[in-house]
Amino acid sequence: MKINISVCTSGDIEKLDTFIKSYLSIKPDERIGVKLTLIVNQKIFDKKRYPSFIRFRLEPKKGFASVRNRALRSNPPNHNLIFIDDDQIVNQEWLREIRRFSAIYPGEILSGPVLPINENNRSSYRAQIWHEMQKIKPYSSVSKAASNNLLIPPKVLNDPHCMFDEFFNSGGEDTDLTMRLTQNGFIIRWIPTAIVHEIESLERFSQQWIQNRILKDYQNYAIAFRRNNSSFLNLIQFYRFIGNILICFVFSFFNKKFALKLLGNSYALRAFVSGKWKF
Repeated sequence: MKINISVCTSGDIEKLDTFIKSYLSIKPDERIGVKLTLIVNQKIFDKKRYPSFIRFRLEPKKGFASVRNRALRSNPPNHNLIFIDDDQIVNQEWLREIRRFSAIYPGEILSGPVLPINENNRSSYRAQIWHEMQKIKPYSSVSKAASNNLLIPPKVLNDPHCMFDEFFNSGGEDTDLTMRLTQNGFIIRWIPTAIVHEIESLERFSQQWIQNRILKDYQNYAIAFRRNNSSFLNLIQFYRFIGNILICFVFSFFNKKFALKLLGNSYALRAFVSGKWKF
């Protein structure tokens, strides 16, 4: 199985050093057949500080979608492409799980979780997102996925729909792409055991930052949903949204906990009812 791990980065040296250290901790025999490519969102970058086996590609056009499209264009032929972010830590078990489930589900896209370094800490953005993702049935197919721990097989990479839309150049490009791929018949498989960890900055523990980020996630999801679904499904989603708002107004005056239970995974509306961002 041939794999190319593409790390999309703005060129943050500290983050890259930590990621590469974690990658080198994987035994060399486990890395056979694996290429590592750094996609740097800069015009100039000093690559001399890194091992010679690492492939470098520069993408001068700023934006998440631009740098990820560069990764797609740079992927070696017949290689599975794994997207990883530069603020993450990988390990041997993660790579083994990716290989194992790629063999079990050939031709399918694999999506794995990104956990905080301290898995018992529930106060950061990543911890709260992980709490919600634990509700997904293990090894089930899902309609969308993030690109921070995502394997795309050659079969999908060769499809003309497999391209990030630069309309979403500041976030949401992965939701849009994966929705589009599932709409065109491809399967995304949730692999909860293919775990990577994320190094979170202090600001990601701020409730104000988390609130703003989850609202942004919600808005990007809404845009991607509208772009990738029929008018009929959009109409259903609209009426569901109106129904949730009514639930907010009615139950928030009587029983906030009951309202939150009814609202399920609707982050923005849950926050409206509770007045805070704890799950």
